[in-house]
Amino acid sequence: MSMTVEALMVANADARDSLLPNKLAYPPKVLAENRDYDLVVKRNMFTGVPPKGPSTEDYQKENEADILRFVKLTMISWDPKRNRWEATLFDQAKPLKKDGHGEHLINAKLKNEIKIADKYDNTVFDAKVELIDERQVIISAKNKSEKQEFYRLRCGDFLYPAVLEPLRQKELDDLGITPDFLHPGSPRLRGGRLGERGDRCRAAPRILRKNPSPAEKPLIAGVDRADNKD
Repeated sequence: MSMTVEALMVANADARDSLLPNKLAYPPKVLAENRDYDLVVKRNMFTGVPPKGPSTEDYQKENEADILRFVKLTMISWDPKRNRWEATLFDQAKPLKKDGHGEHLINAKLKNEIKIADKYDNTVFDAKVELIDERQVIISAKNKSEKQEFYRLRCGDFLYPAVLEPLRQKELDDLGITPDFLHPGSPRLRGGRLGERGDRCRAAPRILRKNPSPAEKPLIAGVDRADNKD
């Protein structure tokens, strides 16, 4: 608010030509110091004070270990119709769905992503299913140094403390998890099922495990027969 004073009458005051005296020991103080008078406009009794934007101080995130220690591998099963291994994860800290189920189905094909979030919807664990067989589930995830690590889960295991023990290179070699296995354009076996059909499938037996499962043996035999025809 701004005002222009044209004339001012004060009882028993000396008459002068200007509003302020000619000499002042200090400038006149109209408003109190150390106060933000712009807040008077913002504090609207009808709308209230506008909320502040998000800041780093308001950011909340749960501890990763507190979340993953409730996520359990509950089942590994063979799907004969789709000719592949599948598994289910159950987050014991999450409420059940409307149908009464709370398990999350995973496999090494279409449903190969594992994302675990805390109660603030922050993703605390982001992993990918690399291999499933009758004994285990192998997943990969990046650690704090952005390095890709591989972890093993067996039935009944929880993600924590499983993520504290990444697989060694020898264990990966025994599983057949090599750069060729992970490369999108290379033949690979994931969960007991060969990659895309074609010439590249003939190289698949080179990356199979030393002790194939009963479900894998017919697949290997089929590839060997295809090679013999050539």
